[in-house]
Amino acid sequence: MCASEDRRAVLERRAAEAVLTDESLRRDLPDPAAEVLLAWALTAVATLAAQAARRPAGAEEWLADRVGQLRRLLRRLAGLAGRPEPPTPGEWAAIVADLRALGLPAPALTAELARRWPALDPAGRLSILLSWSGPRAEDCL
Repeated sequence: MCASEDRRAVLERRAAEAVLTDESLRRDLPDPAAEVLLAWALTAVATLAAQAARRPAGAEEWLADRVGQLRRLLRRLAGLAGRPEPPTPGEWAAIVADLRALGLPAPALTAELARRWPALDPAGRLSILLSWSGPRAEDCL
């Protein structure tokens, strides 16, 4: 393992711990939905850690800021997943803005998602939301 891989691994481990130890991210979710949310979050953490590791200076501070943003987004997503009604256009715009601020792809709210939303359980809602907003391959090492 080279030094940049070591650095990325350390950054990723610290960021993952910050996400996994935050009980507020999954407190109101059934276990299957929490698992979906945290699995996606760890993928996002890996992407953010890879981006941070490429920074010449200030990687730890940059990553801590992004992980804070990610945790706020995760709380918002968890809250939305527990509701029977789909996100409003304003809520959706905030999600898209947060994803873009994190450098992650942002999906469009489709009529199909809005139509299917009430019939889905929280895990299904998160699976659909997060399958559209996974990290980009070029951001992973």
